[in-house]
Amino acid sequence: MQLRELAALLSAGIDLKTALEQVGFEKLPRELELAISLGAPLKTLLISLANQQESEQKAKAELGQALAVPRATRRLLLWLPFATLLFTLLLGISSLASLGNPLVLGSLALGFCLLIAGNKITKRMLSGFSSDFYLAELQHFLIAVSYTHLTLPTNREV
Repeated sequence: MQLRELAALLSAGIDLKTALEQVGFEKLPRELELAISLGAPLKTLLISLANQQESEQKAKAELGQALAVPRATRRLLLWLPFATLLFTLLLGISSLASLGNPLVLGSLALGFCLLIAGNKITKRMLSGFSSDFYLAELQHFLIAVSYTHLTLPTNREV
């Protein structure tokens, strides 16, 4: 939101130093330093950067919502065997007596291995998504392109 305020102050005719102080920037952001050194238009750039910030925040929120279900499912599947055992004991079904059967032991071992494998796969899949987006390089490219667009001669000028 600070970038929109800064753009509004610059549009109102306030000089950059005063506008930065009023918005609360203690030092000049790197994007603005690059824009000033290239001579890029600050007002349009600030509005574009503000739009990017808002899009980034929206994308982070959507990613958090999309990953909530897989995380909850992973937690549920980890606790499900223990919950099943507890419910069978509460209902009076003698599930502990059947643990001596080799078929039951084999099934439990296979289920445990599959549970561990599924947990590792899910953890790896969820760790691949990061909520931290690094857009600095794209922002610097945007600044350079906005400056180049304004300074390159058109076909009419050549």
